[in-house]
Amino acid sequence: IKMAEPPAGFKGLHHYIQRANECAAKYPIVAYYCRMYALTLGFEKLKEPGFQGVDVAKKYLIDLMTKLEQEKSHFSAEQLEEGFDQCSGLAMMFFSKADDEYRSGRANKNTARAFFSASHYLDVSKQFDHFDDDLEQKRKYAKFKAAEILKAIKAGIDPVPTITTNEEEEDEDNQQEQQQQQ
Repeated sequence: IKMAEPPAGFKGLHHYIQRANECAAKYPIVAYYCRMYALTLGFEKLKEPGFQGVDVAKKYLIDLMTKLEQEKSHFSAEQLEEGFDQCSGLAMMFFSKADDEYRSGRANKNTARAFFSASHYLDVSKQFDHFDDDLEQKRKYAKFKAAEILKAIKAGIDPVPTITTNEEEEDEDNQQEQQQQQ
């Protein structure tokens, strides 16, 4: 089930509808949960004071809810229970690809897109009880790196990998081990 883009007042929802449309053929459960997450965000947006375009927004959410109910009827309970594993698994596939490209110094716009996709699938994974601090850190890292890469490209400079504190500590530990072995 391909969904149209959300109305203008639903800033941010389009990412999850877009991810759902992109992965629907290969990962229908992930697409379902992306749409479910967009629905949840949509209802939260409606509650915001001064929200513009309530009638159009409500119609969009009702259409989305109807499509989700139709879609859900095609899945077994076991398939729906696999939602977290599939959402977080797809997120980590994008994350690993992007992080490998970034750390090897080959980051480009596609790397940033992969980081953004990873962060969106991790956002979707937050619906589940299994979402933990490690995934939250990866979600934040992916969003930060995507923005950092795009900012560098926009400024006309090559995105250069930065070393985090943990990596610096690991490098120091490895150097100390090598010195002790000699």
